[in-house]
Amino acid sequence: MNRKNYILISLLCLLSSFVFAKRLDDSGNYLVRYQGDEVVILECYIKDAETIQVPETFKNIPVTRIASGAFKSSINTLQTVVLPDTVKELGAGIFSDCTKLKNVNIPASLVRIPESAFSNCSSLESIKLPESLMAIDSYAFFKCTNLKTVNIPYSVRVIGENAFKASAVDEVFIARPTHIEFNSFEREALLYVFRDSQAASAVIYADGEYLYVNEGVAGDIADYDDYQKWGGSRNGYYLGRAENVDDDYYYDDNDDYEEEDEDVPEVSAEQLATLVKTIAKRENLGYKGIATDGSEGVYYVKFEHSSSCADTSGDFPYIYYLLEGTDSVPNLLYVVFGRNTSDNKFVYSMAASSLLETEDEKDIRDEDELDDLYDAIQGYTIAYQTKVSINGLEYDVYCTDIDED
Repeated sequence: MNRKNYILISLLCLLSSFVFAKRLDDSGNYLVRYQGDEVVILECYIKDAETIQVPETFKNIPVTRIASGAFKSSINTLQTVVLPDTVKELGAGIFSDCTKLKNVNIPASLVRIPESAFSNCSSLESIKLPESLMAIDSYAFFKCTNLKTVNIPYSVRVIGENAFKASAVDEVFIARPTHIEFNSFEREALLYVFRDSQAASAVIYADGEYLYVNEGVAGDIADYDDYQKWGGSRNGYYLGRAENVDDDYYYDDNDDYEEEDEDVPEVSAEQLATLVKTIAKRENLGYKGIATDGSEGVYYVKFEHSSSCADTSGDFPYIYYLLEGTDSVPNLLYVVFGRNTSDNKFVYSMAASSLLETEDEKDIRDEDELDDLYDAIQGYTIAYQTKVSINGLEYDVYCTDIDED
């Protein structure tokens, strides 16, 4: 991920943390976020627990995601976790440093073991991975010093760097479709691989130990062609060149994909001024006559004291946040934009999709958080500043050009 997109995502995360509400469940044990027909668990407040059974629903709405750090209150005591089958996504490092963790079930609906999910879980001896799994991210089982056996389902597309490094895994079968980093496992681990597969190339490159699996053995099936999208933003996978395979099939994280976008012009001051006027006009009209569900590239959500919009349909992609101020912070219209490059459009599309996931939220008002947000965006704003009138209120306009150094 390049620097400008890292800055963009950091800003969006900061803004989202202010806009989207968090609340305690009825028991007071969980901080959750309601998102339409889903619930995200942000934190479990059960302190120093040995066993935690995560509820399947809150208010009859299924729990689908559990955020990073959700179990930090029991990091030194947690031994057993029971996750409901409704969970589809786990946050990065969710069980990291839970050194007493011995038992955890991986829900059948999970498609990714996130980065550092079980790193340094030194008491974990075994884990069953579901057939739904597509990716095992970097450092997922790093330093699991008692983890000796693991099954890699045929469904897995990629295994990230150091995923099982410094673990006790000594033998593992790698299905032909599974792409691995050269350092996914310890060099001393014995890998069963298919001749001419990417996994074979990777283990040979690492000078590791391997045995070829005979043709016809279960798992000897054609390579998947969609593994690239499961690689994760921080994983630079070594996709070794197997013999008799077209080089174009392989993905190199070091390739320069921006060359094709070199001639895309920068956003002019006139274009930016027109955009700000368009935003004010649309807000004043309540987005009447505009599809805001993403079907035409416009994603928009409105709350009591704020609204957010991402638009990838025009001459250049942008996202903005309209926030009513407090006694110490003015009303803000904050716009982040960039050139119409494929790289920018991809990142803004991700941000746009995330807006729709929060369409049933209610925003919160916290003066300290808004103060922090206001201070943070000052470091990224360009010289262009103006004021606009929206629904009878005057807003200070701040803008960030994500392509500006």
